[in-house]
Amino acid sequence: MVFKFIKPLISSQNKFEYRPFVPSFKGFGNVVRKVMIPVFVIFVIVIVPSFLASNSNSFSYGASKIFNEKTKTGADTAKIEKALYPMLIQWEQKYLKVT
Repeated sequence: MVFKFIKPLISSQNKFEYRPFVPSFKGFGNVVRKVMIPVFVIFVIVIVPSFLASNSNSFSYGASKIFNEKTKTGADTAKIEKALYPMLIQWEQKYLKVT
């Protein structure tokens, strides 16, 4: 009779014991460990050509390559600037006192 009441008291799973707040990552850790080397190899295979290709890329800052006078938009912009440039200079001299 005494053993019947003592067994729950000495059990490792006491009902007053706190449950773990964070779940176990054992399964996730095993997956990461198995996938780590192949992912690293793929990363190195992709990053080396990407770095070498990035050095051979040419950048155009601004719209000078897009709107040059060979394109329709560039030709129209040049006509507008040619027509408005004298007026802009007069406006600057009058209002901004630029000499």
